[in-house]
Amino acid sequence: MYENQLPLEQEIGVYFNLGMEYYDKKDYDQAIGYFSQAIRLKPNEAIFYYLRNFAYFNKGNVDQAIVDLEIAVNLDPENNDYRKTLAAAKSEMSIHSNKLELISLLMSVINGPVYNLTAALNDIPVRLVRTIQAIADQKNGGEKNGC
Repeated sequence: MYENQLPLEQEIGVYFNLGMEYYDKKDYDQAIGYFSQAIRLKPNEAIFYYLRNFAYFNKGNVDQAIVDLEIAVNLDPENNDYRKTLAAAKSEMSIHSNKLELISLLMSVINGPVYNLTAALNDIPVRLVRTIQAIADQKNGGEKNGC
């Protein structure tokens, strides 16, 4: 052990505190880096994954946020906050996916070849209604569950 090296728990605490500090400053890349250092030193600590998920989520990386939440839930399955946050993130991902499908559908009509326009127009009402209903169901389901 080097003379200037901190004991492991103190080093983990430093990375944790720096992660929180940079998260509060909305510097999510730095926060992710520091939470990742804490995880490297103590990979079975669910709270580090849970906190890092928020930085990923705020950067728009919902996929990685969900991965971190799943790890946190696996490490601490009794924690209701972890499970609720995971459910909310998955719901957000589903809503986002439905919105992208709707945009894609509309863009295919706008940019599609003329010979496919009639078929696409005939398909729009059914797909549009399903997509809009799925978005509404997700939002209503989230509100009912307190998400």
